[in-house]
Amino acid sequence: MERERFLSTYGMYPEKMEEYLIKNKVSRTKFATQSKLSRTTVLRHFKKFNIKGYVIPKKTYRDYICSQCGEHFNRYVPPIQVKVKEKVTYCSPVCYHDSLRKANDGSLFRLDLDSYKFTEPAKRLGDYSELVLSKRHLHTIGSKKINHTFFNKGIINELTAYIFGIWLTDGHVGYFRNGKKLDEIKVEYNSRGQKIIGSYIASLQLSDIDIVEKIAKVLENKNKLTESYGTYKGVKTKKTKILFINSPYFNHDLASLGCGIKKTYYANYPLIHDQLDRHFLRGILDGDGSVQISKEGRLSIKFCGNDQLMYGIFLKLKQHLSITPVAVSYPSEEGMLTFCEIRYGLQESLAIREWLYKDAIIFGERKYKKAFEYKTPLRFQNWSTQKLADHLGTSIYFIQENVYKENLPHTMVGTVVSFQPEHIPYWEKFLGEQLKNPRSRFKHKTKLQEKWGAAPISKL
Repeated sequence: MERERFLSTYGMYPEKMEEYLIKNKVSRTKFATQSKLSRTTVLRHFKKFNIKGYVIPKKTYRDYICSQCGEHFNRYVPPIQVKVKEKVTYCSPVCYHDSLRKANDGSLFRLDLDSYKFTEPAKRLGDYSELVLSKRHLHTIGSKKINHTFFNKGIINELTAYIFGIWLTDGHVGYFRNGKKLDEIKVEYNSRGQKIIGSYIASLQLSDIDIVEKIAKVLENKNKLTESYGTYKGVKTKKTKILFINSPYFNHDLASLGCGIKKTYYANYPLIHDQLDRHFLRGILDGDGSVQISKEGRLSIKFCGNDQLMYGIFLKLKQHLSITPVAVSYPSEEGMLTFCEIRYGLQESLAIREWLYKDAIIFGERKYKKAFEYKTPLRFQNWSTQKLADHLGTSIYFIQENVYKENLPHTMVGTVVSFQPEHIPYWEKFLGEQLKNPRSRFKHKTKLQEKWGAAPISKL
């Protein structure tokens, strides 16, 4: 009778229950939640029929392979984190720091570093005499619905640098004939001996609509921008805007600068003036870069693309900001083997952020807002008691005493006293007044008076 009652309550006999719990790794507490019964009721019934159930192991170890030395090792993982997979693991702190050193010195790049060179503009840049053009092409150029010669002098200012960075990473350059995309530009003849010339197409399709609109305005585009929806694995994604440019001259100049057909496989950092690097890199960031804020609230900036281009970025950021990435990785072992990612840590990302966007006139709003969404925690912005004492040239006891005695400006975070930048002038003024008093006692008082320009009252 009791077995039948158990069956009606749980849907199976007691002898099958324990087998079910162990097989599916369901604890008695979890089973109570799933069956929508109280834990007390379930435990009482299980105790009556001596059902032990599944017990979560107290210690769980997982096997890993060190990303640095390749050695096999195991590591304890708390039961709650058993399903969590770690992307990069190291068997020891030594291997972890070795990996950072390799990322910092560039040795993790798989290309030949000794023979690396920046891409120089081709001599044909701005020379359209050898282009094979049809009457339709000449009519398109004459209509002046776009600035066909925008790049004819190369990368010479902020606008050309930024737009070239965008096009090199997220833009498209192609040659089409009869609706088919061709890998090279060539002329064929029909049965009547007439030349068959295709179309030179350059396009930019982004979900960051503001970028497309800004670039269209700079290029003096008079054609209507096309709206579309991207798809990922058959699922509709965000709305995008597309800028189409049908111009042999524009395509010719892009290719002359290193951004032609199948550019993804040979993209490289162009040889440009140092002053234009930050504008070009801002275009790269808006194209194929990313700005991330981790769950812990730490800012990280990442660039990805052909490893030639990534190595050029590595060199330029090292030159301008004296920073290096914390990670260099090749995510894919199939397909495009030269696809590379470089990631910068918090302090490096802050330096990149300030440098890229300083006085910039063109940039994408989304990644700009994301980059500046990160705010330095208050404890890092404020001055400590020791830092203020060092600045004033006094002891920390002078600071501590007058925080409470004179109630001078300060901030309390829990029990910790700190000082905001706007508090500092009040402390400087207070110290100057103290130094004028002949009764005040300070170590190295004469030096402090010279530093803060406070002559004793008796000499005034």
